[in-house]
Amino acid sequence: MSHQVLTPPQEYKVKRQRQRINGKKISKEDLIKQAIYFLKGDEVKHQEALGVTAIGKKMNRTPKQIYRYLDQGVVDGLLTKDENGKYVIPQQATDAANYKRFESNHPITKDSLVDEWKTDLLTRKGGQKVESYGTRISSLETVCNTMHKTPRQLLEMNQKEIESMMKDFAFLLKEGKADIRPMADRIPTLLDKIEAITQQRNFNPELLEIIKTKLDDWKRGNEDKAKTLYIIVQGLRDYLGFYGITWARGKGGIMSQKVPGHAQYGDVRLTDDDLERANSYIISRWGLDSDAYRWFWIGIESCARVSALNGMTLEYVKHETTTTTTYIMDAIETKTRQIRGGKWTKYITRPQTQESIDLLKNRGGFKICDTQIKKKTEIEADLSLAMIEIYLYLGKTHHYFYTHTNHVMRHIGAHYWLAKGNYQNHVIVAKIGGWNTIDEMIKSYGELPPEKVIEAVENMGVATA
Repeated sequence: MSHQVLTPPQEYKVKRQRQRINGKKISKEDLIKQAIYFLKGDEVKHQEALGVTAIGKKMNRTPKQIYRYLDQGVVDGLLTKDENGKYVIPQQATDAANYKRFESNHPITKDSLVDEWKTDLLTRKGGQKVESYGTRISSLETVCNTMHKTPRQLLEMNQKEIESMMKDFAFLLKEGKADIRPMADRIPTLLDKIEAITQQRNFNPELLEIIKTKLDDWKRGNEDKAKTLYIIVQGLRDYLGFYGITWARGKGGIMSQKVPGHAQYGDVRLTDDDLERANSYIISRWGLDSDAYRWFWIGIESCARVSALNGMTLEYVKHETTTTTTYIMDAIETKTRQIRGGKWTKYITRPQTQESIDLLKNRGGFKICDTQIKKKTEIEADLSLAMIEIYLYLGKTHHYFYTHTNHVMRHIGAHYWLAKGNYQNHVIVAKIGGWNTIDEMIKSYGELPPEKVIEAVENMGVATA
């Protein structure tokens, strides 16, 4: 096949089947050549090689139309595909995009390939964004800046080359030489809040010292390079996977998807005595008709994630029997929006929680928090302080109560419902809490408490005596 030179779009001669781009007539043949020109780039004309979405924006065409032009270019011999069905781009075109460090005045999202990937991340879940899209993009940036690669150069590497590169990256990360944007240390601020509440409420100062030690231990563990590497690898895998470079599920080694330290907090809970004490404290401190009361108890009974809890309305369907009353409510979990639109049914059975809901509803309230003039993040921040105060009152020292102040209620809720069924009701609790699998609920949220294990062992001992 003879080599054909692609000239810049402005030099094309107009042929038959004329269409218009930016008001100028252009033939179908030239549309094909123009799409290929932008795909390959032009070092002489300083034209960056573009992705399909970026080409569509330049040519005022949809990605589907651009793919049609490119495929026709393959048929016409202007372009080729490799064995994986990817368009082959000449090496000189990719070499033109020399690496330059990505930063605020040179954002990685300005790269056409990253921009196309970002568009997918923002619409992947049925038109909704992937919640961790920002982390995934910054992970790609970290790899590019540390290894001095452009996003396009990463796509030109095979799997073995990528794995080798990431082994080098892991070494640099371990040595503290990876080019990672510094993250704010939130522990000092958290300790300031805990110390202020301890002093204001005259809680045991010895408790504060224990919590400081626990948080310091957690911080050192949380800075584990394995966790950081895992997050960065997942971001890189997502980017590469979008362009067809994938690893098999369950793959081990440097590109593994196995979460380090997963399912460590399935034992975090409040006992029945803790819950009774918390209930009395909240009523005496803030009242039954308070955001703190509704946030705490609806959070536990619904097992809703924080964003879903903050968005819950006071609407419910009342289901009554001769002995019980249940408020059936809805929560939208954005994390599982791909399943039934993220809609999960929640069951509120405590009479005092129901009364608190009705008190606000009768005052014209719409959502479970009365402070609707505030942003969701402000509401969560304010109520986090109330939850910290409750955990301090209960004498809790486990770091998870303070590092995951609101999310911990999902853990408490799992044990709250499991205890009602003597830890034999995993299927229904998974349904109540919105867990997709029973295994995940048990491992990460509902580990069997020691007293239940002892009870079962003793019962077996009696049975065999």
